[in-house]
Amino acid sequence: MEKPGEKKRLEQNVIIKVGEGNDSYIVATHFPCSCLPPRMCLTISTSNNVIEKKQQQVRVLPREKYSVFFIDKEGGKDSKSKTDMIFRCKNIQQQFRYFCVYGTKGMTVEEALRRDGRFLDGLTNFTLSDNRTGDVTNCTEIVDNLDGRKFQIRLPRKGKTKATNPSQVVQEQDSTQQTSQEEENASASPKVQNIEVTKVLENAAKNGVSVKKTLKLKRENFGKIQNSFSEVHTVRGLLDLSKSICLLMIEENNNSGLTELKKTKMNNWVNYLTITAEFSFESKGKPGMKYQATLVSGTHDLDFVLLKLIQLPGQPEVEEIPPGLLKIFGPVPLPVYDGGACIIGHPAGGVKKMDVTCIIRKEDREQAVEQNLASCEPFIVCSTNYQIKMNPYADIHVTYNSFMYHGSSGSPVFDASGRVVFGIHTRGFTYGFQRHETSVIEYAHPLLTIFEKFVINLKESGNDQMLEKVKEAVTKNKHLKKILVDLFLLDEPMEED
Repeated sequence: MEKPGEKKRLEQNVIIKVGEGNDSYIVATHFPCSCLPPRMCLTISTSNNVIEKKQQQVRVLPREKYSVFFIDKEGGKDSKSKTDMIFRCKNIQQQFRYFCVYGTKGMTVEEALRRDGRFLDGLTNFTLSDNRTGDVTNCTEIVDNLDGRKFQIRLPRKGKTKATNPSQVVQEQDSTQQTSQEEENASASPKVQNIEVTKVLENAAKNGVSVKKTLKLKRENFGKIQNSFSEVHTVRGLLDLSKSICLLMIEENNNSGLTELKKTKMNNWVNYLTITAEFSFESKGKPGMKYQATLVSGTHDLDFVLLKLIQLPGQPEVEEIPPGLLKIFGPVPLPVYDGGACIIGHPAGGVKKMDVTCIIRKEDREQAVEQNLASCEPFIVCSTNYQIKMNPYADIHVTYNSFMYHGSSGSPVFDASGRVVFGIHTRGFTYGFQRHETSVIEYAHPLLTIFEKFVINLKESGNDQMLEKVKEAVTKNKHLKKILVDLFLLDEPMEED
């Protein structure tokens, strides 16, 4: 009869050995099958010692998405007698030479070992020494170039530690700022909106452009953006439009069924959530108008949903919900993805705020990342730029700098005139780990792309009633009408400009 807790213990004590002889190695219990060599002998056994810490299951990716490398069970220089500071299990009797580790490309070495579960949680500030060449790899470097290589772990000598990994950088920043999320957002120094002057000059010289002319154009462009948002009529117009922007509050119902639904990946998990929309929440001491929200439609890849609002009981009677912004949906400003922008939303779930910023053109993103991460290690800059390039929507993202970090997803992004809303603020490209993430640059999905996806979903789901309402609502918006015509959902010919 199985003793209480025995099953859990065995899961942590499993050893999976691959191959035979001195070059054999062991893999974690969550090691992807796609990374195992074909027709290789696997030996599964258990130990009285805990071998690995149980990890959360992750989606298995194709082999080319991983980098697989090997860690010698003997420590390297200054670490041969410190293996009890490296591995979770201090004494494994089975015959093998290496711990086989996998990492998703773009992940750092430290992240890969932490996810592995067989290395101690406190393992940091180490390097990897290549068994063949002796080349040294820092724990903060990404794993992309480590595939197939074998290493020994080297720990720093006492008193020689150096905080070079993202988590330490962020933790040091956090220790000097013991403020609330809202205070952090309000007091954070703004990121530089234009590219560093030296880099502008370098690019101008490379392209044979007059330095004087380049600086003049930069000043004129930035000055136009500032002047546009300084005009009273623009600010007044944005304030009027902001009445249509609400705070969405999502709470989990006290129902254990939600957890089970998440495990089975069922689509009706939203039924176990309570969603409330609050308009005109602009002062802490003055709550706005609240409505109950229910899900009608949406899509995960572009991060949007359509909600139906019903006024909550006990609220003061109002004539109608503030008008929507559908009539001013428009394209991203030209020249392509350039110019000014204004984001209005509820960062960190607080009162409504407005952030005026500049769009970062596609060709300037790498320079913007370098500028914003000037005080960080080079690997963080490279990793962030890699993350941006590999994003499947990199070509359509509108990027900018903003203090609207956490809880601002879904905020509309207006153009410099304040007359067109062209994007939905989505999130930021970050560095760091888990709860210690820091945003580098932020981005929005273009609204016309979202609208097209939205009407396609309505058509495919057979929601003809809602589709007819959409057709009626876009009669005065030529951009949205064109999308409907292109999708053969509207027969009315487009008007000439």
